[in-house]
Amino acid sequence: MEDKTKKNIKTAAKITGLALCGTYLVMRHIAKKQYPKSVYADQPEEQNPMQGRKVVFKEDISDPVNADGKQGHLEDIANTTHIPTFYEKYIKRGFDIVLSFGGLVVLSPIYAVTAIAIKADDPGPVLFKQKRVGTDKSYFQLLKFRSMSVNTPKDVPTHMLQNGGITKVGAFIRKNSIDELPQLWNIFRGNMSVIGPRPALWNQDYLTAERDKYGANDVKPGLTGLAQISGRDELEIPDKAKLDGVYAKALKTSSLSGFLMDMKMFFGSVFSVLKSEGVVEGGKGALAKELNKAKQFDSESDFDLKNKAHTYSVLMSVYKNDDPEFLATALRSIYDDQTVKPDEIVVVFDGHLTDELYAVLNDFRAEKEEIVKYYPQEENHGLGEALRIGSEKCTCDYILRMDSDDISDPKRFERQIAYVETHPDIDVLGTDIAEFNTSLAENMRVRSCPEHHDEIVIMGKKRNPMNHVSVCMKRTALEKCGGYKTLLLLEDYYLWLHMIAAGCKLANIHESLVYVRVGNGFDSKRGSKERITGWKTLQDFMLEHGMISKKEAMMNMFYIRTFVNTPSGLKKVLYEKLLRK
Repeated sequence: MEDKTKKNIKTAAKITGLALCGTYLVMRHIAKKQYPKSVYADQPEEQNPMQGRKVVFKEDISDPVNADGKQGHLEDIANTTHIPTFYEKYIKRGFDIVLSFGGLVVLSPIYAVTAIAIKADDPGPVLFKQKRVGTDKSYFQLLKFRSMSVNTPKDVPTHMLQNGGITKVGAFIRKNSIDELPQLWNIFRGNMSVIGPRPALWNQDYLTAERDKYGANDVKPGLTGLAQISGRDELEIPDKAKLDGVYAKALKTSSLSGFLMDMKMFFGSVFSVLKSEGVVEGGKGALAKELNKAKQFDSESDFDLKNKAHTYSVLMSVYKNDDPEFLATALRSIYDDQTVKPDEIVVVFDGHLTDELYAVLNDFRAEKEEIVKYYPQEENHGLGEALRIGSEKCTCDYILRMDSDDISDPKRFERQIAYVETHPDIDVLGTDIAEFNTSLAENMRVRSCPEHHDEIVIMGKKRNPMNHVSVCMKRTALEKCGGYKTLLLLEDYYLWLHMIAAGCKLANIHESLVYVRVGNGFDSKRGSKERITGWKTLQDFMLEHGMISKKEAMMNMFYIRTFVNTPSGLKKVLYEKLLRK
């Protein structure tokens, strides 16, 4: 009898397994077929012209009132540069497929009962379709169980509706988050993720711009997230955006960080639904920590830059072989295009320049003579010496570095100044950089450095832990460590090690706020044989100050010699696949 029972169980399991496999294959076929239509691939006029661009909200009383109740419009300022981590691109998507398929199958009875109840309560369609903002500000068609009367305006967010327009069944399914269940199909189809910022309405320009401040639009929207379980529609838009930014930052930092954040949000959402909580005023344990992180955004984003306590210089060196057009773009990006202007711009001429370069520099200085200061040198001494001279000429409290052929993001100074003003213990603040060849419209690769000082010190034992062209540093900290020193192609790395040894505190922001030009043999130059001698100097310094052991120094020299002698083509692959995102 027992053998027969086991046999029946095995047979049932096989039949169930085959049925599930068959169901999955059919559903995947339908999802793939539906996907292009769901993102308006066949309707270019319905697609978002701001897709793939960073935006800001410009208030304008001549514009109609949008879905956020504000008059204004979006203006694009730069390309987005987010590159998904391995977890975000593959593992998270795998979780989404498994969870959404399982949910669609297991919850099918609830789908049926809910559909019947909606029909009985308020005749009309069961599903509600609405244009929403997806990854990188693309548009997609979101699905919900209809919880409102058929006469309710379609593109108005819940918090703006008087009396909500919500039906009796709608009130119940909203309270228990049942109205969101059709979005499991959005997840299965690839429009959304289980965890992520709730997708904004296509016409919520203010919310979209607020989220762009924190990079929250870069990641795939979700069924539930930190903002969703911390107040839902009762949260103000800036608060929603800050919470979404905390999530996005964790997802972008590393695969492990993203995974841990998703686990916190998943179980937090489950508990919230079980308790029927629409609003969570506070938090406990891990969730409270994430809410506290959002408060850290307040200190930066809510800081009034008119009240800044310090002054800021920009430091640049120009060389005769620089491209005049690139120089003009770089200069424009550090003043004309910045949302917050520097107090001083110091440019060192590293030897005699060409007539074309002088013309660009003279045009830039016109009507800015009190701010823009030039220091010509009779001979070329190299970048390290030029920056030493320039840094000693800087008169402001902080020095922002800039290269003559790169481009600063329009919000770079605003973000860095707000950070250092609210984190006075930080001596040097860097950012991620996005590397391009000829155009910012390219699919740029990103060099990301550790966020916290301890992590920076660890990375500094093996690799350069800061992006030199992105830093904002205290002038007193630079003086404390002895300033710039000449070390061919490694003067910046040498400087960070001196600063660490002098007790300075370093940090990085995980935002690409400088766009770095990498054409003309950039990768091969980074791995040139001239660097071997400089690397030996670095190892000697770290050994002298107890930063590394002799074994670590030997391994570092082995790695650099191996890398230097690697063919240029392979170096490029290593940069793209291992050393960049």
